[in-house]
Amino acid sequence: TKAETLRNDLDDLGARMNDLDDEHAVRRWSRFFLVTSSAGGHIHSTRGCHTCRPTTTFGWLPQLSGKTEPDAVADQGAILCTDCYPSAPVEWTRGKVEVDTCPGSGQQPAGETRRYARAVHGDCPVCGEEFPVGYGGIRKHKTKK
Repeated sequence: TKAETLRNDLDDLGARMNDLDDEHAVRRWSRFFLVTSSAGGHIHSTRGCHTCRPTTTFGWLPQLSGKTEPDAVADQGAILCTDCYPSAPVEWTRGKVEVDTCPGSGQQPAGETRRYARAVHGDCPVCGEEFPVGYGGIRKHKTKK
């Protein structure tokens, strides 16, 4: 039946995806995933970003594979997830608000990191607060008052 054929195709695609994920686990390079389940989707470095939901669907952007975070930010700008790419700019939609960014943003975490499911967290080396850690270091955050 058509349903069986579609299930088999889906299984085959899942197996091919797993093979490619296994290759990535061995050789590690930067990858970029476009959110396709919402209008104006943005780009993540992984399908496991803590800001995504189980219902989030993705498209793969192989033309960006291997780019460094600074190159990706220069090329893609605010469409990048700021949790995955802490140096990506944020577009304000309700008027510009001045925010004092902690100088620990983007730095490597102080001490050991902690894993919560797929998300990695660490302590900011400047303010000491816990934040998600991306490829570029501690997620961008405000200074403590």
